[in-house]
Amino acid sequence: MVKKFVQTVSYLPHFLSWVIVVGLVFQVLSMDSGILNQILLKLHLIKEPINFLSIPKYYWGIVGITNVWKEVGWGSIIYLAAITAINPELYEAAEIDGASRLKKIKYITLPGIKSTICILLIINIGNILNSGFDMQYLLTNGLVQNVSQTIDIYVLKYGISLADYSLATAAGIFKSVISVILIFIANRIAKAMGEERLF
Repeated sequence: MVKKFVQTVSYLPHFLSWVIVVGLVFQVLSMDSGILNQILLKLHLIKEPINFLSIPKYYWGIVGITNVWKEVGWGSIIYLAAITAINPELYEAAEIDGASRLKKIKYITLPGIKSTICILLIINIGNILNSGFDMQYLLTNGLVQNVSQTIDIYVLKYGISLADYSLATAAGIFKSVISVILIFIANRIAKAMGEERLF
């Protein structure tokens, strides 16, 4: 029961729209009824509610934590699938030899999913410049606008809204070229280390 609950709580956010996720973030961080402010007030850590979404220094922390919360389930699904492909007899043999749980992880689980780790790392390196659009666009307000700009928001604001299509195209091509270069570099490093690679 607890296992299914934890799995559902961790997997479900990946399948939610960013609009819903941002709505939840607004509810949690609300000054009036937000659970975070309520907890901090009850613990006497603050004297009055904080408007987290209007303070620039908190902006990227909120974006980062929310992004991890939303996407950790997808990574969990992939890694759990890779772990289930490991032969259970290896764990049984290690247990007979007296291996602790940490040693099983170090000598069986991690080597068993090493190829999955390498492939996902290469793919994610290609997504470094995709710092997001939906969440940042929905969370942006006038008070945090100076720190919330990403390449995608810049393209929308200055490229498309002002009808400067050449700027929007150049920014898109720049992102694509850098992403492809990073994927090639990561793939070459994986090949040099004898690890799994994309091509």
